[in-house]
Amino acid sequence: IRDDLVTGVQTCALPIYMYPSVNLHSGQPPRATPSTSPVRQQQYTQDRSKPLVDAIKRVQQDGTALQNESIELRGNKEVVLAAVTQDGRALQYANETLRGDEDVVIKAVQQDGRALQYANETLRGDIAVVIKAVQQDGRALQYANKRFSHDPRLVMEAVRQDWRALKYADESL
Repeated sequence: IRDDLVTGVQTCALPIYMYPSVNLHSGQPPRATPSTSPVRQQQYTQDRSKPLVDAIKRVQQDGTALQNESIELRGNKEVVLAAVTQDGRALQYANETLRGDEDVVIKAVQQDGRALQYANETLRGDIAVVIKAVQQDGRALQYANKRFSHDPRLVMEAVRQDWRALKYADESL
């Protein structure tokens, strides 16, 4: 590649037909290049968001399809929220940061209380999250912080939802 000092045009030793953006009749580039054309920019933006939209559609159909998505998409809150809304167990495929996101975890445990097992330790010790989990599935008590097995009101809520949760209660109750 070399610059023509008079015209300011860059030229290359390769034949002109090798450049698809060059007009073969005049030898000049088109007036609006693909990178500067507003229509092309809009299409590029749509092309970049297409994987995100497609991923959301897939996980809305089957939340566990999140496991097949890229690491980047498993870290995308919008994709993960769509997945856990469809199947709370999809939380296990979300990245570590989103397993600690209260909005995501609450959506997951509202769909499947036992998704609490995939939440980070901090949220398994959060009373608001644990209550939502045991209201959906009493057996979620087994995944909550152990101090909750001593809480008679929480244990009663869990047992009211599923009598089998009684085995996760502290013996002193």
